[in-house]
Amino acid sequence: MTDNKYKMVGNVPSDISVVRFATVRAQEIVALTKMIENPQTTKLIFQKLPCHMRRRAMSHNPNRMPRLLREAHKSQMAKSGPALKPKRPRRKYRRRPSRLLEEYKKRSSKMSWLETHLWHAKRFHMTAKWGYRLPEKSCARGHRFCHRSVAEHCLLVDISYLCCIEIQGPQNAIIHELAPLCDPKTGPTFGASSFLNGTREGRVTIFQRNSFSRGPIGLVTFLWRHGETPDMRTLWIWCHPAFYEQFLVELNSSYGSNSDSLIEQTKIKITLNKGKLNRFRLRGPFAHSVISNLLDKEIRKVFIASQSPGFVAGVDVRDPRMILPQSRVKEHTSVPSQCETVITSRSRLWDASVRDQIAQVRTSFPDYVVNGRRSQLLVPGSELPLQPEEIPIPLLIVNASHESSDFVPGCDVIFPAGWATAFWLALIYSGGHAGG
Repeated sequence: MTDNKYKMVGNVPSDISVVRFATVRAQEIVALTKMIENPQTTKLIFQKLPCHMRRRAMSHNPNRMPRLLREAHKSQMAKSGPALKPKRPRRKYRRRPSRLLEEYKKRSSKMSWLETHLWHAKRFHMTAKWGYRLPEKSCARGHRFCHRSVAEHCLLVDISYLCCIEIQGPQNAIIHELAPLCDPKTGPTFGASSFLNGTREGRVTIFQRNSFSRGPIGLVTFLWRHGETPDMRTLWIWCHPAFYEQFLVELNSSYGSNSDSLIEQTKIKITLNKGKLNRFRLRGPFAHSVISNLLDKEIRKVFIASQSPGFVAGVDVRDPRMILPQSRVKEHTSVPSQCETVITSRSRLWDASVRDQIAQVRTSFPDYVVNGRRSQLLVPGSELPLQPEEIPIPLLIVNASHESSDFVPGCDVIFPAGWATAFWLALIYSGGHAGG
């Protein structure tokens, strides 16, 4: 051991050049300083720490760094500039009605929302179909619940996504131009005598113009306005959004013009009522008893279910917010079997000016005003007396047709736009079961 020590010492020179030694050490210090100032890796100081010394949020909080590394970490943070952290608005500000409206408009810019979207979004799984955001199935119930509702109660579905096309003009001209789109072998067409008087809604399969062998475009329902002369008739065609654009192309080719225009030769006008009308579908043995809760006591005595299949009844009802019960009620087990009053198919719903007036009342008479007046009632949950701002709302009640083999009793309710939420809540509180 001693011999090895002497050998190591023997290799050491007897003298040293201080200048040469300092020069070499200075070069090493310069190289080390350059390496520190210009690192080859892009990691920051807090990223080089071992895992057991790392802390959450130490990238922007120097106090979470080890004390010996804080100053170096602060210098690195200073090079990147001060962090501009915007102040998060408080939740009360973020949940203001105006802010919510802006958010809803932004979210509904790509997909169209039904008026009952917010009600369904809280209770249903939503899906994107045909350019709409539609309820698919309930979060709490499944298909068995819908089957029981149809078989034993009343299933309520919002089908306002159906597109309505209005055609005005002479009766013969309308039927003549629509005839090439229908195959008489498939059933009654637009010119069937049972539908021309406007008391029943019909269904017809649409084809390409004079091309019945290429396959159908889709099934549409139609309704003539009741009480008009043959010189000027109005026809509503309800079309599914899946083939809405294709059906419009066929209509334009039949009438030779674009929509929303008046043809001087035939004096036929096509108006797109998409989004201007709402439509609910009620199916089940208690569908008519649920809808009867919206009617006046005199009209409620009329047994709508005794009418022929597809019969259209035009009625005027009060604002459903005025007669909304305090809690949900069960369906009526019995309905009068005799008609004491005759209901016709005439309705003010066909007039666009009436629909605009009713929509204006909905905005000028908001829900919080109605709720404030209802809270002042002596008996909670009772009906409000007739209000000065209130006007009758026209409805079209269309009975289900027997044309399909799997017939289910029920009816469809058509009413102006802007009132979907009010009528939806009224029907739910009257015993209807919501479905997707």
